[in-house]
Amino acid sequence: MFGALLSLVMAVMVYQSAHDLSVRLIDETLTAELDDYIARRERNPLSLPPATVTLRASCGKRARRTACRITWSNCRPARHQLRVGTLSYRAAVLDRDNAR
Repeated sequence: MFGALLSLVMAVMVYQSAHDLSVRLIDETLTAELDDYIARRERNPLSLPPATVTLRASCGKRARRTACRITWSNCRPARHQLRVGTLSYRAAVLDRDNAR
């Protein structure tokens, strides 16, 4: 009984650690992409935000509504965990030079 309980506790700890690590890696990727886009935007103010299969960005001075009906003007600058139906998304909101 003790062995089963110990195994269960260790499995939960490993699962939680793996989840925390994946969130940190996604946050590091979002930060790197934001830094890259900001550097490109400083060189060329008309550069387009990233838009790939796994990453979508927008930049604007006004509130924008996305397909998942989130108004970014209501979100504080930080990392956010979003849930749309059964899908989970990680989003980064950043204010820089009077743009969001």
